[in-house]
Amino acid sequence: MAAKPDVSVCIPAYNHGKYIRECITSVLNQDYKDLEVVITDDFSTDGTVNAILPFVSDTVRLFRNDKNYGPGAAANNSIRNSRGDFICYFNSDDAFLPSKIGKQRKVLDENPEIGAVFSFVEYMDDESRTIPGPSLKGNRSKESWLRLFFYEGNFLSAPTVMIRRSILDKIGLFDHRLVQAQDFDLWIRLCLEAEIHVIEEPLIRYRIRSEMKNLGSNTPEKRGRILWEMSKAMGRLCLIRDNAELIKIFPEARTGVENGLPLTMTLALLALGGQRWTRAFGIDLLYHAIQRLEDVQLLARVGVGMSDFFRMAAEADVFGGRAEAEIEARHDYILEEYEKLKASFAEQNVYVSTLQHSADEAAHHATEMRAEIERARHAADEAAHHATEMRAEIERARHESTQIAQRLAAIETSSIWRATRPLRRASERFPRLARALRRGAKLAWWSVTLQLPRRYRLWRNRQLPRPR
Repeated sequence: MAAKPDVSVCIPAYNHGKYIRECITSVLNQDYKDLEVVITDDFSTDGTVNAILPFVSDTVRLFRNDKNYGPGAAANNSIRNSRGDFICYFNSDDAFLPSKIGKQRKVLDENPEIGAVFSFVEYMDDESRTIPGPSLKGNRSKESWLRLFFYEGNFLSAPTVMIRRSILDKIGLFDHRLVQAQDFDLWIRLCLEAEIHVIEEPLIRYRIRSEMKNLGSNTPEKRGRILWEMSKAMGRLCLIRDNAELIKIFPEARTGVENGLPLTMTLALLALGGQRWTRAFGIDLLYHAIQRLEDVQLLARVGVGMSDFFRMAAEADVFGGRAEAEIEARHDYILEEYEKLKASFAEQNVYVSTLQHSADEAAHHATEMRAEIERARHAADEAAHHATEMRAEIERARHESTQIAQRLAAIETSSIWRATRPLRRASERFPRLARALRRGAKLAWWSVTLQLPRRYRLWRNRQLPRPR
């Protein structure tokens, strides 16, 4: 067997065949080499084991469960079979950054009072691409961490931890009965025993899988289990040794302590002002703390009676009954409003249909009017064209009239016109003489223009009227 390693990386694996190679490789590529990898496969049904086998050696050891016992039991098996004085718990779908172990070992070497070291994380997706993710909390005292756990929840990342084996020997391993709050349960026990330190830079890559496949994903299916497990983890606070330690963690507990309340009773009253899981822990703890009437009388010292206990039990709403009733009432209200809206929409639809019909008619009338306007425009264009032609015709007639008037004026002023004035007067007095003169003038004209023979023939053939 190889020499005892300094650091043991303990990995529970379950159906992570796609990621386990990257996980193991990232551990073996650490700058710090005095380590071993201890893997427990929790009865995987994919190719996880086959992916691990090529790595198995004196440095990488594999254990296999004959059933699926859960991540806590698998992690504990790896820890029990590890040999290092420093334990790194790690997920089989995540990856170390190269300096992770070396930097954490340095902190523990230089600070013997620190029981465990954590770090920040870099997030990645299914394809190992860097993505954004939730932030973690930085360094603070162990009392401040316990207050944070109590009032807000867990802000430490389990796969970043390196913890001394000597601390685990005192506080115990993961609670195998818990699936999603197993690390939270351990951190409470850890901070009750020792200080911790957070290296405020990413030392691992934490994978956030698609479709909320992470064990800690807050899906509806997992929500109830998370709340129940966290309420059970809160029970670890009953390990607080005395009132002095209680006040150091929760200064607001001083009133209960000074009034002689037992530690558990004071802690229970504090818990009723916390988160939902803390309230569940608090009401259960107070229930057990007031089994006797004498204990109820102790509560009176801080102004709390049985009626207050009953009210607090209702307000704690451990099983979500109050929230469920509020949701049902809200659901009924929404349904009622929906029916009102539905009826209103039906009325609106009728109104809209009427408007649509009116709009269609108006559109039809508008189309007819546009056609009529177009016809009128066409008629106007034709009228304008005719008017233009008529104006041109009038202008020509005016011009011809002017010319005729000019010619008449010229004739009337001519010497011939003056010379024939007696003849004109005679024709006015003797019409027959005028007709004879006109006929003679025509014959003279035809003779001059050579039309006389043709005209005579036509006359003889009765095709022309007799000249007058």
